[in-house]
Amino acid sequence: MEYNISHYFNHLPLDDCDFGTNNSLIEKLGLEIIERTHEENGFFCGRVAKFKEEIIFEELVKKLEDILEEPVQSWKFKDGKIRTVGLVCGGGGFTTDVREAVERNCDVYITGEKVLYTIEYAKFAGINLIVGSHTFTEVFGIESLAMKIKDKYKDIEIIKLNEEHLEVFHSLIKG
Repeated sequence: MEYNISHYFNHLPLDDCDFGTNNSLIEKLGLEIIERTHEENGFFCGRVAKFKEEIIFEELVKKLEDILEEPVQSWKFKDGKIRTVGLVCGGGGFTTDVREAVERNCDVYITGEKVLYTIEYAKFAGINLIVGSHTFTEVFGIESLAMKIKDKYKDIEIIKLNEEHLEVFHSLIKG
């Protein structure tokens, strides 16, 4: 506390809470939460949510890019409009994460990380896939937490440190 700066980490609970990472992005996308999913150590790291009205895949991709303010990577492996969305903000790039969305009949799976097997499994399972960056799929939960702290402690100063969108640009260059 020499410089009167505090740094606080609260990862899994922020994934699961009402104002956290997943719920904040779902709210920005205009979705209704159906189910908490992707349980890990008693916390639910993902969600299944629905649009009130179906949209086309390309519209969802554009909407997500506008919200995240960064390009996303997308793979269309299923025809038809999008109604049901599986979502794990941040690190939901395991095939088991995609499988959980498939088992819940999602039309698309959105996350912040991927590996080759994420894409291959989505293709095999016939589910559309959208991948932003780990950081910027989670940032809205951090902002919500900051506003809750500010509401409770009016005199506190919260400073947003802007980060570059290195993760997505790096993955676009690497392929």
